[in-house]
Amino acid sequence: MFDTLPRIEQPRPDVTYGLWKQDISASLRTILSACYCELAKDIYLPFFIVEVKTQDAVAGEAENQCIRGGASLVNTVHQWNRVAANRKHFKDMTAKEKQDERKQFADAAEKARQDHGTLRSSADPTSIALSLALSPPTATMHVHWREEWENGVEDWHAHTVATYALRIDVEPFEQLNMHMSNIMDWGCTTHRMEIQKQAKVIGKRKWPAINEDDVYFESNKRHKSA
Repeated sequence: MFDTLPRIEQPRPDVTYGLWKQDISASLRTILSACYCELAKDIYLPFFIVEVKTQDAVAGEAENQCIRGGASLVNTVHQWNRVAANRKHFKDMTAKEKQDERKQFADAAEKARQDHGTLRSSADPTSIALSLALSPPTATMHVHWREEWENGVEDWHAHTVATYALRIDVEPFEQLNMHMSNIMDWGCTTHRMEIQKQAKVIGKRKWPAINEDDVYFESNKRHKSA
């Protein structure tokens, strides 16, 4: 059943929700594709994945896959944010630039160990992604995000926000359905509009020939965009 659904290549969640190709203008697709945002076929900047296990499978395996997949989603939007902030995407950096950045992070991490307790950090709200580990008895919802310390060190988080006991009664199913609906609404409205604003900035800087008015999403079709 899951073979026909869009999947991220590596890792490969069973179901991927994101911004659907047919809702994206040609100019916007040009910008998103150049920034490596198509993680699954026809799905750009995914924000929610689902890992499904059968009755006899180990539920913990789905949760581990969610952690890996969620980190991939966070990294994708983080790289997109880098480009929007006029920095290079990691895939576009030269070997020396990557080496210099890794050294910078290593030096910052060493300084962090020395200055432990005096540094401040801030969560990056634009890096949020969600995942669901689903098995017959239970489902577990996770939120993933990136945290950056003032010296440049990054922490990547995965936190369980809800567990649904699907064998008890109908209420957990209703709650799960409500939460997934809320995620779709956020991903296809607030999140999507932020991506559009960033794309206009990137397009103006890197593709001056692209008309800003041509960088847009089609009218919201949540059942398709997700």
